[in-house]
Amino acid sequence: MNRARRFLVALMLVMAAIGTDAQTRTSEGVSAILRGDYQQAAAILQPIAADPRLRDPAAAFFMATLYDSGRGVPLDPMRACALYQQAFFDFNSVYAHTAQVLQRRLWMARGNDWLQECQLVANIGIDHHFQPETFTLGAGHTVEWTLSAATVSYQGRTKRTQYQGMMMRRGTTFLPIQHTELRTAGSPTPLHFFQVFWWVPLGGKWTLSSRLFEVYRDEVVPVESPGDLTTVTAAEPPALSVSDLEALSSLRVSPQGAVELMTSGDTRPGRQIIATRAEKLAALEKERARAAADARIDWNASLDVDRTPAMTYMEAQGCGSIFLFASSEDRGEVITFRADAGSLELTPQARRFDLAEERRAFSVQIHLYERPVRADPCSDLRMPMPQETAWQAVSGIVEIELASRGVDPRAQHLRRATVRILNAEFVSPAGKRIRLSRPVVLTAIVGGVAG
Repeated sequence: MNRARRFLVALMLVMAAIGTDAQTRTSEGVSAILRGDYQQAAAILQPIAADPRLRDPAAAFFMATLYDSGRGVPLDPMRACALYQQAFFDFNSVYAHTAQVLQRRLWMARGNDWLQECQLVANIGIDHHFQPETFTLGAGHTVEWTLSAATVSYQGRTKRTQYQGMMMRRGTTFLPIQHTELRTAGSPTPLHFFQVFWWVPLGGKWTLSSRLFEVYRDEVVPVESPGDLTTVTAAEPPALSVSDLEALSSLRVSPQGAVELMTSGDTRPGRQIIATRAEKLAALEKERARAAADARIDWNASLDVDRTPAMTYMEAQGCGSIFLFASSEDRGEVITFRADAGSLELTPQARRFDLAEERRAFSVQIHLYERPVRADPCSDLRMPMPQETAWQAVSGIVEIELASRGVDPRAQHLRRATVRILNAEFVSPAGKRIRLSRPVVLTAIVGGVAG
């Protein structure tokens, strides 16, 4: 059966389903088709098919045939597909089977990804106002946003990612996607964030929702988002400009150099630090490296507590005000640094102190254990420790930098501390002495559980 014949058969089926009630607008639209007045038919039927408050399978089916054939409206296979699906929501109708057949023809010509978007349009309605857009992020790096997914092209490879966490209902109306490019000291390349905004209707009100994504290489990464921003009572959702959206939700680099999401809506005002994909991967790599190092340790190994300290340490951890510690690779040696930040008047600018003159203000020790330990002096859970020898620093220099509060807006008390221990001399309980051959640098977040 050729396309024109299928169209006529579909038209006859719709007429049979509607009957001859000339008082209905749907019937008037079908009559316009019979007269060959396709523009008039589209003018009548399109508002009925697009109205989120109505469920008119006959109007949906007939309007689908117009979009499918390009009669009275521009050719639009996506809208045709969505309206065909709306038309066979009622499987008992006389035209449900024909609608399925016609939709299947469109689907088979375009594939499953295309059908997925068609089904989404069928659920939320054809007047969703989403505008597909492609952004160029760099050489060989683009991202294409469609209603159902984002597709990234990066260094010759392509990856499609479906959206997650976007709750939509019939009548949902989208606003233009907002792209924010940021540069931080810790990122060698620009950071790319995208916010999707949409109005959701419910009971005469419209709620503005938002979802934030980061595009990292070939990944589209969902980010913790503000969710619902504001609610208005109106017949139609208000038009918002780019500046309006930025006032409700925007990204910036905080004074501490972190990516920060600022929201001022009436539902969830505030600010939150956004962990970038690169930061998350770096944290995972640190965890994997530490786990791999732990797996190589013979936790039952016997060590000499009277040995000479190696004075080589892994990444530091911290807590309190100020307490930092770091373990050796064999987990048999731990260096600890303790100071009273309040009495020392520390600042983000490095301050230098003489250990010999400020013994009461500092405690710098190296602990040697008789076997490897899973040391965590910051933990509330105090585990029994094996026998140890503690070497005390008696001279040398310490430089301390204590960043301003606000490294994490969700925990204002936390600060980043960096301690450099230079040319320090340590003494064991037996009177042995050893001097650092190279600086020891400890960097960690402090201000949590007191150490």
